[in-house]
Amino acid sequence: MKNRRVNILWTIIITCILTVSLCITASAATAATSLSVGNASGTPSAVVQVPVLLESTGDVTAAQFDLSFDQQILTYRQTSAGDLTSAFSIASNMIDNKLRVIIYSPTNEKIKAGSGSLAIIGFQVAAGASSGQSASLGLSNVILSDTEGTAISSSSIDGLFKAVGGSGSDGNNVDTVAPAWPSGSNLAAISVSQNSLTLNWTAATDNNAVTGYKIYQGGTLLGSTGPSERSYNVTGLTAGTQYTFKVEAGDAIGNWSSDGPSVTVKTTDSQNTTGSTKSTGSGGTTISTGVSESNTNTTTTPAGSTSAGLNTFVDIQKHWAQQDIEFMAGKDIVKGIADNTFAPNKNITRAEFAALLVRALAITEVKPAQGQFADIEPNAWYYSSVETAAAADLVKGLGENKYAPANLITREQMAVMIIRALANAGVNVDLGTGEQEQLLAVFNDKGKISAWSTTSLALAVKAGLINGATSSTLEPLANATRAQATVMIRRMMEKAGRL
Repeated sequence: MKNRRVNILWTIIITCILTVSLCITASAATAATSLSVGNASGTPSAVVQVPVLLESTGDVTAAQFDLSFDQQILTYRQTSAGDLTSAFSIASNMIDNKLRVIIYSPTNEKIKAGSGSLAIIGFQVAAGASSGQSASLGLSNVILSDTEGTAISSSSIDGLFKAVGGSGSDGNNVDTVAPAWPSGSNLAAISVSQNSLTLNWTAATDNNAVTGYKIYQGGTLLGSTGPSERSYNVTGLTAGTQYTFKVEAGDAIGNWSSDGPSVTVKTTDSQNTTGSTKSTGSGGTTISTGVSESNTNTTTTPAGSTSAGLNTFVDIQKHWAQQDIEFMAGKDIVKGIADNTFAPNKNITRAEFAALLVRALAITEVKPAQGQFADIEPNAWYYSSVETAAAADLVKGLGENKYAPANLITREQMAVMIIRALANAGVNVDLGTGEQEQLLAVFNDKGKISAWSTTSLALAVKAGLINGATSSTLEPLANATRAQATVMIRRMMEKAGRL
């Protein structure tokens, strides 16, 4: 009996020890990973940047959180990548009076263990904010996942905003000024090889602060970096091929420059040896490309200047799609409506887009004696293009054997056709479980998407073929423009390896 009592006593003691140990372990695990909002202050009408900070002892692959704030004092403007997430995609949207931010990587990148900023939230202080007025910045619905897709236990720490200086203004001091590139700003290509290179650039300036940079190949967005990162690695290039890259700077409000520096560089071919060549940028600045002079040509265009000798049009100068239009015109994929005009903002018809697809995929056109669409005459200029596109399963009719060639194409129709074109080129994009909803969740107008186009639109967003018309709208039923069609066709061709 005595031994039995001793055993029971030891069992109770061991159980207590284990319970305490588990509690300590759980507490340590909870404290090991935390998400916090930095404190901030600002004057009336000013733009403030609030960092959301992550501290973790393990790798993180995705994150989601809601941020509440006093909308009488602060107006949400923009979410940009932090120093830990420059290679990640960020989606943000106001839901139930809270800002929801979702951070994920289409290429399965990891946020390495450590500490740093996960995202930077841009707010504008109300013009009538009084000095000393404060507002809580509250975190909720925090979800972090590890490399196995398992939720990570974490703690969260709220932040505080405080208005300082002045008692308000007339409310007209909204920042509309984009970051500027000082004279002599340059984009340089270094470590150029057959399939990769590194881009480095000088800093832009802003009346408040630069919050990030976007890097483009032609008119296609490659990626973005945080404000302190001015280097970007480009991979997947083709040997002996010329590429043009450009960088633009943005601020917390969402103002982006349009005259950033660019560089044109040719990758080395299989016989090339590493050497160096030099180009002169703005103000006589000399940069080294780090490649052989004999086989590689590099041309740097300083900020604010334009390239000469391109297939260009008078009505696309400084247009957001200028580089894409010039590039595609040079490839004879798109054409102007006259010798020197392109009409980039003109809506494009279903017939015109079908012709673009056939041209982009270099499909030999057919001209059957009897067409499959009753509303297209054999003598119409687009007869063979539409028939060829239909035969290749790129386009379909609208019912009753009609194609409606003169109808303006909508953005969702264009997305469906472009995904078919990508498949025709041998590239298939897949969606994981729940990914379709996740990709479209950031758009306020997702309810307008037709059921037959939902999957194609999600695929097009995932593949980087289509972006939102704004940061929170997709506008699936809006008519597409010639510029939008050109950009989407180019993105498709690049993803398919046709450029």
